[in-house]
Amino acid sequence: MASTAGFTKQSWLDFFNGLEPNEKETLVKELGLQKIPQKKNKTKTPNKPFNPNLCHARMFCDDPDSDQKHPSKYIHSNQIAYQCCSPIVEDGLCKLCLNSKKRKCTENGITPFGKYNDQQDPDFFTRNSVDSNKKHVYLIKGKPIPEEYKSDNTQTTPKKNTKKNTTKDDDVSIDDIDWKQKITNDEIKKLKVKTLKTFAQKNSIPFNTDKIKKSDYIREIEIFLRNKYDINSNSNPPQDDTPPVETPQDDTPPVETPQDDESTQDINETTPEQTNNLYHDDDHFAENEDDDDDEDTPTIEIQGVMYHISDGFAIDITTGDKLGPIDEDPDDWKSAGRKIHAKNLEILQKNM
Repeated sequence: MASTAGFTKQSWLDFFNGLEPNEKETLVKELGLQKIPQKKNKTKTPNKPFNPNLCHARMFCDDPDSDQKHPSKYIHSNQIAYQCCSPIVEDGLCKLCLNSKKRKCTENGITPFGKYNDQQDPDFFTRNSVDSNKKHVYLIKGKPIPEEYKSDNTQTTPKKNTKKNTTKDDDVSIDDIDWKQKITNDEIKKLKVKTLKTFAQKNSIPFNTDKIKKSDYIREIEIFLRNKYDINSNSNPPQDDTPPVETPQDDTPPVETPQDDESTQDINETTPEQTNNLYHDDDHFAENEDDDDDEDTPTIEIQGVMYHISDGFAIDITTGDKLGPIDEDPDDWKSAGRKIHAKNLEILQKNM
């Protein structure tokens, strides 16, 4: 091995680049140098010749040289076709193309855009999402745009008047809610998790667990509000002011009936065991009530994690946070959504 003494930076680079690959590896190991890992290239390669040894599915990506975006998120302009090129598992397709709901179509199945070598050349492709049943339109670069998909003719589809969209506290600030009335009428459990979470954070309400459920929010917020407004949890509803009607009584003395010792116990007194049963029943009722509230909310399983669905977005069941569109790969979600999803995956792995 030649000595490195007297080398300049440029002469050293010229010397190193002139070595064979195996000589470079040997030199790097002897000098104790660390190989710099290369970043994975995620760039799609459109217009590349068809490779029969890799996944045949046709995919689409945005034209990198165009900034033009359609106002509708369901219409994708200036699309360029490329081959999936993942390792083949079956029938010329990769594992993701065979199993991913994000790539499936309710009308065209697992290959909504066909295969890269099938010689299709339409002006646009469509895909109906399996999860949201929304129609996505892919306008091919250089092809004429149909009138109904031009941006100036695009109209926003009105939202359906579903129960979820008409919930009273969806768009109401916590400052606009009459919390005293809510606790008096026992309506705290009717509020959404997001509203309860915001109220708890604003008022620094502590919790004894990191995995806070809706029942936890309800219990602690009710305690907080009862203390704040001096409301007794066992208080009776207000009585009317109508005086009771007195019934005439005769002078016959009451007849005393014999009673055993057990029957003379005050009905308001309960044993510790009975008290525990009462609390257990209350907790059970609250949990069932929480479950009934969740039954009306559509859910979706993403990489093994269950989420609620709201307006086409995945909603974290525990926190109520909006993560990202359900028709997108979680890797394409914004940073906050990806972090929450990664944490949920980590919890899922620990519980397996």
